[in-house]
Amino acid sequence: MIKEPRIKQELIVYRTVDKEGDVWCECAFLFEDEHDVDDFFNPENPDLIGIFTDGDAEDKIEGFKIHRSPSGSINCIEFYTEYAGNTKIRHMSSGYYIKRF
Repeated sequence: MIKEPRIKQELIVYRTVDKEGDVWCECAFLFEDEHDVDDFFNPENPDLIGIFTDGDAEDKIEGFKIHRSPSGSINCIEFYTEYAGNTKIRHMSSGYYIKRF
């Protein structure tokens, strides 16, 4: 018997935007709450640095900008690294964690 998929949890989702429009090289970041979003999108966060640099100690996040909505939530993050180049991460409307029961 095939089990029906059920929505387990609605998540906050951000995705990178490829400047050439290649969806295959974009990635998503999933969060449970706004506090996690604010903690992660910090130019000093080693996890964020590790994703967008090649591990070279010289490569740093530069020109880090956060664009917020009037309500205070993050709409877009922009920065530059030598490894990833100009990077833009945008908020998506929603994401869902699906699990078969």
